Amino acid sequence: MAILYFADAVLENYADDTARGLMTGSTQKLALNATLFKTSVCTSLPSLFSCNRLWVDVAAYSDFNNLTTSTPTITVDSSGNVGTAWGYAPGSQGNVVVVRMAYMWPVVGMPMGTLGNVSATVHQLSANSVLRTEAYQ
Repeated sequence: MAILYFADAVLENYADDTARGLMTGSTQKLALNATLFKTSVCTSLPSLFSCNRLWVDVAAYSDFNNLTTSTPTITVDSSGNVGTAWGYAPGSQGNVVVVRMAYMWPVVGMPMGTLGNVSATVHQLSANSVLRTEAYQ
């Protein structure tokens, strides 16, 4: 259980770090497409995570009133690897940007039951960060 909570805290911090680059405009200045953004996210991923189990979605909105708060549908294969159905819309100055991350953490069954919430061997960790982008040049 402790490892699971630790991994969840690490993912939350990682989502905040990723969001910080979007908030300041440094990510937008790189003019990355969705594939390059996912690659950049994965290269700085802490070593206890595997890129093929990470799902990242970035969406931009004009204001906080129009945010989509629905639960995303994430496809996961039998090994816990996530599908590629995710969005990348980093927005521009003054936009509200939502960064959502999910990680399919492998778990071992426990004597009192399972820690898996996706399957008996996979627990989904989730992290979100909502921000308004700054004015940048």
